[in-house]
Amino acid sequence: MNQRYLGFDFESAHGGPSEIDFTKIKQYVWDVYPETKEEFILGYKSIRTLPNLETFLPFYSFYHAFSGVAWCKKRGIEKNKEFLAENIQTLINIVG
Repeated sequence: MNQRYLGFDFESAHGGPSEIDFTKIKQYVWDVYPETKEEFILGYKSIRTLPNLETFLPFYSFYHAFSGVAWCKKRGIEKNKEFLAENIQTLINIVG
């Protein structure tokens, strides 16, 4: 399994919408390990109501990738090349 941190980082705790956390779950877990999505959703629904993923995931995926590019610009493109490339590719995939 990829050694990245795969947990929610609770954007809402810092004033952002909690739904944005699902973009990271989609990108770093479901897109890599699609077989995990159904079980995750069943577990999530056993605790709380699942938000309408089809409504917000496309927007927040774009927002997350766009913000990632800005983050790389602010913190150094050269030392964050891999993260920058990942976010640019996500933007390309979203807008076509």
